[in-house]
Amino acid sequence: MERLFQNWQKEIAAAFDLKELKQIHWDISKGLSSGFSKGLIHLSNVIVIYDQLTKLHDQMMIKTFQLVEQGLQQQGKEAPVPFCWLILGSGGRKEQTLWTDQDHALVYLNPPEEREKEIDDYFQSLADQLVLALDDIGYPLCKGNVMISNPRWRNSAVKWKNTWTDWVEHHHLDHLRFALISADFRPIYGLMDLGKELRHWFSTFISKQQAFLSRGAEHNLVHQIPVGPLGQFITERYGEKAGYFNLKEGIYRQMVETLRLWSMKYEIPAVNSFERLSGLSERGLWKVEEIKEWEQALAIVFFLRLFHHVTSAAKLEFPDNFIQLQTLEKEQMKELKKAMKLVRRFQKYTNKKFTSM
Repeated sequence: MERLFQNWQKEIAAAFDLKELKQIHWDISKGLSSGFSKGLIHLSNVIVIYDQLTKLHDQMMIKTFQLVEQGLQQQGKEAPVPFCWLILGSGGRKEQTLWTDQDHALVYLNPPEEREKEIDDYFQSLADQLVLALDDIGYPLCKGNVMISNPRWRNSAVKWKNTWTDWVEHHHLDHLRFALISADFRPIYGLMDLGKELRHWFSTFISKQQAFLSRGAEHNLVHQIPVGPLGQFITERYGEKAGYFNLKEGIYRQMVETLRLWSMKYEIPAVNSFERLSGLSERGLWKVEEIKEWEQALAIVFFLRLFHHVTSAAKLEFPDNFIQLQTLEKEQMKELKKAMKLVRRFQKYTNKKFTSM
C-alpha cells in the first residue's frame, strides 16, 4: 500500500486541473477497495492507512485551493492580506475516509477598518469558487454550512477570538455546537504561523471555560450509546434503514466528543482522536488499562467506518454510516460491543467529573 500512496501523491502534485484531481480521488477509492480485498488493510494497520489518507486529502484540497487562487490571479485579483485556511471536522481530526463532506474556516491578519469590505469581497469570491471546486472533485458541500463561503466561518484573528468568546459565554445550543466544532480546527494552507497562534490561543482560552465544558459534557450525554439493558445493539427502527446500525451516531460521535472534551479541559493540543488519547496517557489522566481499551475501541470503529465507506463507493453508492450488523465477523461484533460499553461508561464518567468541578 505504501507505494500506492506515494504514487498518488506524485499524481496529485502533477495534476493540472480539477478533472485530474477527481480522477485521482476515484483511483484512491479503487485502490483502497483492492487493499481490503487482498487483506492489506486490517485492524493492526488501519491507523497508518488513515495517516496516509490524511496526507492525500490535505494535498488534494490544497491543490484545489491553489487552482482557485490561480484563476483569481489571472483576473488580476490577489489576496489583500495574509491568511490561513483551517480544516475542521473529520479532516481537522485527520480522520477522513473517502468522500467526506467539507468542513473548513479561514483566518486572516487584522485589517485596517477602511479595507474590511475590500478584503471580505475577495475572500467571498474565493470561497464561493472553492466550495464548488472541492465539491467537483469529490468533497460534498457541508449540509451544516460550515464552510468559508459562510461569513460565520471567515474572520480576522481578532474577530475569531471575539466570536469564540461570545459563543462560549452565551448558552444558545448553536453557539455551544459551533464552539465544539471549532475545537477540531487544524491549519492546512497559507500563513501557517497565523493558524498555529490561533490554535494556541483557542486551546488556552477554552481550557479555562468550566461552565462551557460542563454544558459540553451534558450535551455529549444526550447522544446515548444505543445498547440495550441486556447488552444488545439497538438499531434503526423506522424508514429505509430500519434494522441498520448507525456507526457515526451510535458510537463514533460520542468517542470524538468525549476525547475532545478532555483535551479541551486539560489543554492537550492534539486534534486527532488517537493523539488526544496519547496526550491523556502522557499526563496520567486515565489509567493504562483504560488507554488500551480506548485504543482497541478506536481501532475497530475506524476500521469499520473506512471499510463501509470504501465498499459503498465500490458499488457506486454514496457512503453513509449505516451498517448491517449481520455482515460483521463474530470478533468484530464482539469488539464493537465492547467499544460501545466503554464509551457509554466514559460518557457518564465525563459528565460526572466535568459538572462537579
